[in-house]
Amino acid sequence: MYTDDDYREYIQGELMHALEPGVEYTVTFYINLAENSDFVIKDIGFLMSAEQLKVAVFTGLSKKLLKKMGVADYSIHNFDSSAYYDNKTDWVRLEKIFMPRVMRRLLLLEILKRIQKRINAS
Repeated sequence: MYTDDDYREYIQGELMHALEPGVEYTVTFYINLAENSDFVIKDIGFLMSAEQLKVAVFTGLSKKLLKKMGVADYSIHNFDSSAYYDNKTDWVRLEKIFMPRVMRRLLLLEILKRIQKRINAS
């Protein structure tokens, strides 16, 4: 989804095995920008849920929207970053360690949460 100030992509998938409560897990992704990308990104996160989300989202997934959808069993995690992701040649590793409080089976990755700035064309 894209608007003048916002761009979001969502990827949802089911895990082969449910995550057990109280066990530490690591989620790792590698990212880089497309060669022709005009934007950089800063915020990338993921949502763990016990159920599949079936909704067309035209805004960000918020706690308020999830509550309105009737989704009660979820947890939201963000990859910590103080810098923009602007690398078009190398892959950047994102890693988050977390411990679920309840059983989780579905992962929804939210990519490109906010367009932070345009890349200067030179």
